[in-house]
Amino acid sequence: MIRRVETINELSRLAEPIAAVYNDAYEGTSNFRPIEPDELVAKARADRHFPGRLIFVVHEGGDVCGCVSVEPVWQPNVGGDIYPYVGGEIVFQPSLLPVKGDNAEQVQRRLLCEAKRALRSRGKKNLQMIVPEGDAALIELLRDEGFEEIERMVSLRAEIASQKGEQTKCTPRQMLPQDVSAVIDIHNAAFEEIRKLHKWEKMTADELAVLAKSVRGCDKRGMIVAEWHGHVVGYIAAMIDPVYNATHGTQRGFIGFSQMGLAVSPRSQGLGVGKTLMLAASASLLARGCRDVELITDRESDQAMGFYRALGFADVREWPILEATL
Repeated sequence: MIRRVETINELSRLAEPIAAVYNDAYEGTSNFRPIEPDELVAKARADRHFPGRLIFVVHEGGDVCGCVSVEPVWQPNVGGDIYPYVGGEIVFQPSLLPVKGDNAEQVQRRLLCEAKRALRSRGKKNLQMIVPEGDAALIELLRDEGFEEIERMVSLRAEIASQKGEQTKCTPRQMLPQDVSAVIDIHNAAFEEIRKLHKWEKMTADELAVLAKSVRGCDKRGMIVAEWHGHVVGYIAAMIDPVYNATHGTQRGFIGFSQMGLAVSPRSQGLGVGKTLMLAASASLLARGCRDVELITDRESDQAMGFYRALGFADVREWPILEATL
């Protein structure tokens, strides 16, 4: 039986088996980060978009054996953590189909069918899924269900000691409360075209505040801005996920959490602001005990790939994005 989780109370009752299904399905994978039931509930309570999310669970014999969440409109995910390593966000994105049991593939197909039906009922025309690196079985299943790859994201990693370069005339510093408005404007301007394409809502100061509060790894020391002649011209989020590091025995930092990553004001691009912010982020992570740093970018963006590779970053995994017409 498939049922939709529509209320926080329902999620609270199902949080433990949902977390167990996810942890059991992905333990041992390269990007695994265990999730706790209370973490799911806390994030859902902070997420004002929760009532509109399409979260489905499969019951067999009274037990939850699979789940999926599909967003009818891509919105800033307040429920998320440091994308995509934290299960708390992955559970609330159309990215994974965690299932357990001997008929796992059949359950995944049933969940996909329900997701497509729900989206069609809302007038949507397609469904996208981000597939974790190494999940060849899921890719094969999706292709069999009519999905085709449309693009790829890539994880890049670098040793912090390898971050070199001359800083520009702009000054990096920790973000202050009075910088929030400028950071929001820069973020929305930098992602304007993507926002229109995917129908994102604009980030607001309230969204950012709730997002920062809901992210376990969010540390205000990692929120850094670049200032030029008294004006904020860029920002970067350098975060640490202690649960991920404890799970994998790493000393790793990440650039970005949810939609907040690295952005430079359109009028200040090409002046070295991005490089200055990356160097400042690396220094911040190093001071907090990290030895390497990882981020995600678009594989097809020659500009982004060239920028990060010039800073010593190398590919470590890819994330195919597949799409099906409904």
